[in-house]
Amino acid sequence: MDQILTLWVLECAEGKTCRLFTFYARDEQDAEEQATSILVKFPHLLREKLHPQPEGFKYVYTEQPGHIQKANYTVLYVPALHTITSLISEDAY
Repeated sequence: MDQILTLWVLECAEGKTCRLFTFYARDEQDAEEQATSILVKFPHLLREKLHPQPEGFKYVYTEQPGHIQKANYTVLYVPALHTITSLISEDAY
């Protein structure tokens, strides 16, 4: 049986740096468990927000689909754990 997984984004702060982690999850509970697992690996990060991105997520010159299909519990597409780091300047506001 195929299962649809939704793209989720975990936003974390590290001083003035923002880190984004993207992953696919079955539902909100699965997303929370994956977010907790990430934060255990990176205890110095402060969790800001966790939200679904069903419309997908675009990086510069890259696009991740908003949903993927999981067949017979084998993930057809597994993205690497992406981390985007950007320095936020106070002058930008």
